[in-house]
Amino acid sequence: MKLEDQYLEELISAAESAVLGYEKYLLDKLDYKELAAIMTLLRELLPFENYDRSSEQIDNDDMEN
Repeated sequence: MKLEDQYLEELISAAESAVLGYEKYLLDKLDYKELAAIMTLLRELLPFENYDRSSEQIDNDDMEN
């Protein structure tokens, strides 16, 4: 299997997990930490060039409100 094909398979799988996870989150079957872990896996596969990830730092107190 080519590296590109493997990447696409991983990306599609992560995207499907993100959609399903978000649906579960909206139905209160998944908490925000579990959803964040799923989204992190997807984000790691996406090519965010020229993006300052340090701006993403979220205060845990903000998440609880």
